[in-house]
Amino acid sequence: MVAMRNIVYITGEGKRNMADSNIIHTDEYFLLLKNLGRRQKLKLISELSNSLLETDSKQEERFYSLYGKLDIKESADELIQSIREARHFGRPDVAL
Repeated sequence: MVAMRNIVYITGEGKRNMADSNIIHTDEYFLLLKNLGRRQKLKLISELSNSLLETDSKQEERFYSLYGKLDIKESADELIQSIREARHFGRPDVAL
């Protein structure tokens, strides 16, 4: 059983399933969005429609575009060495 704003959802054997969870989220989104202006609602509808039309390959392409590769000429060992050489620590070495 899940209580939300005077609405109670009860599923079989007291367990929530994914469909119930999606309904709850949809109701909450509607409560948040119902007071938007006409233009904002139309823009939201347009964006949601476009997201439904987007192909899986395009979504995957957009996902992988968030990751980049390191485009350097030096080898991994050379890169590691240059990183180690570039390190500077705040405390000077103290002779004991």
